[in-house]
Amino acid sequence: MTQLSRPESVLPVDAAGMPLPLTAEPLALPAAPISLRQLLADLATLAKVRITIMVVLTAWLGFAIGETAARKAGFSLYSTSAARLIALIGAMIGSALACMGASALNQVYE
Repeated sequence: MTQLSRPESVLPVDAAGMPLPLTAEPLALPAAPISLRQLLADLATLAKVRITIMVVLTAWLGFAIGETAARKAGFSLYSTSAARLIALIGAMIGSALACMGASALNQVYE
């Protein structure tokens, strides 16, 4: 039977073989502050704006088709056009936020 050897420690050791204390180095800050333009560009990349626009347009189209079909069938979910507009804006904002959040989580996962 083969004897398995214990792996060597990956901790730094001194000359006597004793482990050295671990120290955390502070994170290096950027030399210059990030410009607003660069920050917005980074956020647009993180949120994947083109995909988000496609998702919002698809949600808008589904909302429009569903509301039109409901009115043709003789009932409507909203009593006024203002209520319909508020629901549409809420659905589009919710779809955009969900899509951007999923895109950001996808970047973290990758």
